[in-house]
This record gives sequence, C-alpha cells and structure tokens, in this order.
Amino acid sequence: MSLQAITERMKTLNGEVDGIRTAVEDPPDSLDTARLPLVYTLVSEGDLDYQANDLARTDHHLLIQVWGEPIGQDQSTAKRIDALKPLVARFRDKYAAHLRLDSLSDVDHAYLTLYRLGVRDYAGVPHAMLEFEITVVEKEVVTVDV
Repeated sequence: MSLQAITERMKTLNGEVDGIRTAVEDPPDSLDTARLPLVYTLVSEGDLDYQANDLARTDHHLLIQVWGEPIGQDQSTAKRIDALKPLVARFRDKYAAHLRLDSLSDVDHAYLTLYRLGVRDYAGVPHAMLEFEITVVEKEVVTVDV
C-alpha cells in the first residue's frame, strides 16, 4: 500500500462529505471563495514498527484541513466559524462508515482523533478553518531478516 493511495482515497471520501464544495489533493496557492469550503489532506508523520510474524505496522498521522469563508467580509467571525460546525459530525460519520478506507489493501483502520475549529491565515488572509487529525493504521507482511 502506498501513502499516495491512502491520500487519494481520503480525497474522494472528503469530497463526498455533505457541505464540501471542493476536494483537492494539494493545497492551492490561494483560496477562491467560489470553491469554499475546500478540503485537502496533509501528511504529518508516521510511526513504524515491526511486529511478530513478519508483520510491519505503520501508523500514518495525517491532517484534514477544511477552509471556509474569509473573515471580515459580510458576516461576523462567529458566523463564519458556525458555518463549519456541522462538518465535525459529517466527517466523523463519513470516516466511521469507511473505517478501512473502503478496504484499501493493508489498511487495518482509519480514525479521526482530534479536531480544531477556529481562524487561521491562508496566504495572509484570515479564514474560518476546521482541522482534523486522523490516524491510518496499515499492516502488511514483510520479510524480516534476523
């Protein structure tokens, strides 16, 4: 299994969440308000472990970032943030329904571990933003030479 295959599957799942307008693979240089809310997945870090019976386990830690409307235009900051709140449950439910990322080879399970909701700058412009931490556990058989 490749990390690329995992992030591509996550892009598809993220794009299926009700309320998401655009799902992209890589962060764009700037945010076009016509495409918001926009979501992408970032690779953060991973834990590697060799377990018994020639089984390798990798815990991939990724970030799902959802960008909402810019702050300071026609609505208050609170209203911009409130617009993203329903997405917390929608993402939770989407990933609960696709715990193995639709049976991607070697993916044992994927689960959201944390979310943050607030304001963050994107290319120097403050936006409402929702971020999830997700762990994707991958187990595969490898040859371990001892």
